[in-house]
Amino acid sequence: MPYIVSPISILVLISLLLQFCELYKQLDLRYCSLSACRFLCHQASTMIEWRLGLTVIKLGNRYRCSQMDMFADEVAKSIVGSHFARQGKSCNNAPKNIFRVLMTYNKQIQPIFPQLASLVVFQFISINEDSRDTLLFAIAGGSSMRTFTWNTCSNQTHHSRALFDWLFRCSVNLVSYKLQTPPLENGFELKYEYTIANAYVPHRSLVYLQISILNLNTLYILLHYLPQLKHLDVYISSIIDSINTTDQYLASKLNYPETLRVLNLRNLRIRGSDCSCLEQLMGKFTNTVEEFSLCLTHYCTDEVDVCFNGHRLATLCSRLPRLRSLHFAIHLQFIERRRTQTLTDFAQTFRTPFWLDGPLGRIQVCMTYDQVFNFVQMLSLPYTFSDNILFYTIDLIDVLFNNSEEEKERPNNLSIALRPL
Repeated sequence: MPYIVSPISILVLISLLLQFCELYKQLDLRYCSLSACRFLCHQASTMIEWRLGLTVIKLGNRYRCSQMDMFADEVAKSIVGSHFARQGKSCNNAPKNIFRVLMTYNKQIQPIFPQLASLVVFQFISINEDSRDTLLFAIAGGSSMRTFTWNTCSNQTHHSRALFDWLFRCSVNLVSYKLQTPPLENGFELKYEYTIANAYVPHRSLVYLQISILNLNTLYILLHYLPQLKHLDVYISSIIDSINTTDQYLASKLNYPETLRVLNLRNLRIRGSDCSCLEQLMGKFTNTVEEFSLCLTHYCTDEVDVCFNGHRLATLCSRLPRLRSLHFAIHLQFIERRRTQTLTDFAQTFRTPFWLDGPLGRIQVCMTYDQVFNFVQMLSLPYTFSDNILFYTIDLIDVLFNNSEEEKERPNNLSIALRPL
């Protein structure tokens, strides 16, 4: 015998669902099952209570279904359906590319979630342009957006232009922008000629930027268009050639934010006889930077005298009068095997007054040398670069600290010596 639901029960269920929608301002699909994700994607994109009340969306889980595509498809269907409904037509026979046509030619499309303030995306598979543009412009294109986080999977840097277009054209009130690629992947690139041709204007509200980029040129351009930036966390994937004059020319013609307080260079790799490009970059913020973190790899061939060491870092920091906090990890790569005295020579560069009793107080530095791969590491303690590998192998033939008294008391056991790390 079929079960009959009374009209009163249906009204009660609808009322409960409306209350449910009203209570949930945040939609986190990252841990939903396939059926739950499909249901919530449809409800959020079609019910007016969700569309007007949603403030936070979180998508993406490598162990679940393709949530980004599923959510984007439901939003696209909702926009297409609303478009035909306003014209009194049915969308049943609409062409498959109708959403792309509407996005391209219809400038009246409004973001489907006008109150959305935060979008967090963990992308684990590639997406097409339709899904990307739906997420950027139909979902996150409103003036209420304040924080944007997008962690991409591999080989997604071809979306660079769309992601930067959204930043400088749609996110008028955005405060925080995080765009990252997986470790060891190429970062995103922005060219100055493209910004001129597309009439980019400076972003007046963004104060926090965490980003993976391809080269130093992209960093210069971003700084030029972000005059209110206060916190910069950047990963530069390409190796910078110290004799490259293109970066230096571009750097001289652009503007820089006068409000930058925190600078974290999470991955900076320089090849050549000097690190003048780093000194040139830091010279733009001599009167603003208060917290500085540097993870540097210097491919200095076998010219020990020109390697980046404690003297050069102390000179660099001495030009930052407002500096209050310093963390660094310096990796020097050599071609030929060095003598053991080399490590002692580097240790001496960190035993000057600046490091032992300078304006930042006492800074403890650990130095190691690997005899197989021929590299020297110099690390401030405690070690703070959690996303960078700290080499710790049995091939380390020596470990030194910059404090001479601790050197005398240091045990011969390497594992005990490295315990402070």
